Amino acid sequence: MKIFKEYQPRQVLLLPPFLDEFVAENHEVRIISEVVEQIELSAITNKYVGGDCPAYDPEMMMKVLVYAYSQKIYSSRWIAQELKTDTAFMYLSAMQYPDFRTICNFMLEHAREIPKIFVEVVRLCAKLRMVGLGHIAFDGT
Repeated sequence: MKIFKEYQPRQVLLLPPFLDEFVAENHEVRIISEVVEQIELSAITNKYVGGDCPAYDPEMMMKVLVYAYSQKIYSSRWIAQELKTDTAFMYLSAMQYPDFRTICNFMLEHAREIPKIFVEVVRLCAKLRMVGLGHIAFDGT
């Protein structure tokens, strides 16, 4: 008769995990993901022309930033850490791990567009009656 369930922390997975299983059906990251997918990001995507190393998808980066800010995580170093430790962030990034410099550079390069996208996200959420509008602020604190 077994006393404990089998525990093998170094077991190799035969199949990769399905990202959908990382977060609950009603988790807010699913909503953020869907909302950001509805936002027009051409102001950001049109800046990319290709080159030596492909860039991270701006849609993924925006999903991560919107969720990070909603969780009061503003530091690119903290965001990069969350991408490796928090399953909600892993879900949004599809297990991609941009480092803190990449996240910081993305925010700097698109500093004019990002606040407009955040406003669009809030508008879309308000339109869908997902948020109440009280005091909303976007700044670099």
